[in-house]
Amino acid sequence: MSHELKLVVSIVAKEKSDRVIEAIEKAGAIKSTIMLARGRSRNNPKLFFGMQIEPMREVIFTLVPKEKAEVIFEIAMKEGNLDKPLNGLVFIVDLEKVGGIDLSMLE
Repeated sequence: MSHELKLVVSIVAKEKSDRVIEAIEKAGAIKSTIMLARGRSRNNPKLFFGMQIEPMREVIFTLVPKEKAEVIFEIAMKEGNLDKPLNGLVFIVDLEKVGGIDLSMLE
């Protein structure tokens, strides 16, 4: 396998992250790194006294072979309900170099 890799970054509502992770693992993702985050936007609903709701998110970083990136992207879109506004986002990043990981595990 050539080690042409992509990084799929999925930012989803915290309550949907387990569903996204399980689905991308079924599709062949081997490992992901998950970080807690919060979302902020001018479009976030406001509560009392003009305070904004900042929803809790999880950022899922998934390193995948180039051939699997689009499938993983589509699964994150579906399972995270990312086709609707304010639910998060997903994007794919081209990688030039990767270190600190045994790349054979991605085969």
